[in-house]
Amino acid sequence: MNTNILYSTSPGLKDIICETAARMVKHVERPLALIEYIILPDFGQRIILRFGPAGGLKLSFAEADALESVLRRLAGPEY
Repeated sequence: MNTNILYSTSPGLKDIICETAARMVKHVERPLALIEYIILPDFGQRIILRFGPAGGLKLSFAEADALESVLRRLAGPEY
């Protein structure tokens, strides 16, 4: 997972985020990769995970929308 672009300096938080993203990717059929994450401390301590296609994957809008719903359920309430 590419986590070169960081918006938090906490190594512990980075580890938790990468573990969560890896778990999520394992539970979906499409090949995905974590592109970046963004920490929003002023908005309820939310964390945004941004995934992108792996291996040249192309999705229709409907497929991407359905995948987003699955990823949201897998991530949990703090993401």
